[in-house]
Amino acid sequence: VVPHDHGTHVAGTIAAVNNNGIGVSGVAGGDAANGVKGVKLLSCQIFAPNPEDPSNDFQGNGEDAIAWGADNGAVISQNSWGYTYATEEAAAKAGSIEGTSLAAAIDYFIETAGKDDAGNQVGPMNGGIVIFASGNSGFAHDPIGKYAPVLSVGAISPDYTRTYYSNYGDWVDIAAPGGSSDYAHGQVLSTVPGGYGSM
Repeated sequence: VVPHDHGTHVAGTIAAVNNNGIGVSGVAGGDAANGVKGVKLLSCQIFAPNPEDPSNDFQGNGEDAIAWGADNGAVISQNSWGYTYATEEAAAKAGSIEGTSLAAAIDYFIETAGKDDAGNQVGPMNGGIVIFASGNSGFAHDPIGKYAPVLSVGAISPDYTRTYYSNYGDWVDIAAPGGSSDYAHGQVLSTVPGGYGSM
């Protein structure tokens, strides 16, 4: 795993240790002062920094990462990535990921996570949940988010309205603070390699 701003920021938002007097607190970071452990993470990196073009990461195989997570003890697959489309028309034309290898990996995770080879529950859940960001194009369409088994999460601004970039529609299941550069101090502070940063 190569340290990378976005993945580290997401990981900190989820799992940064709470109540330890250091840095930021994650939504599932436990309570260090009272001995309550937080969530455990498995890092499945599918993007790596491109030194020639920092705005355009090298991309890997998301399907393999999702399946690997199910096979190695994860019961929640959190994905802050998706496909990018040049226009809303292109995103709408893409429809849904149903029938693709990504859909098969998602279905595999939901069915097998937290179970042994015989189908017996061995994890904290009997099966898994797959979460995806709704997308960052400001479109009413997203082929991954529209895939029914996915829990699709839209982004809201500090004023509790949809951020300018969040994809939206009746297929979005829930909204959460996503941060917005339209507001002073409106971005989310979390961990990045070597310290803390806002995104």
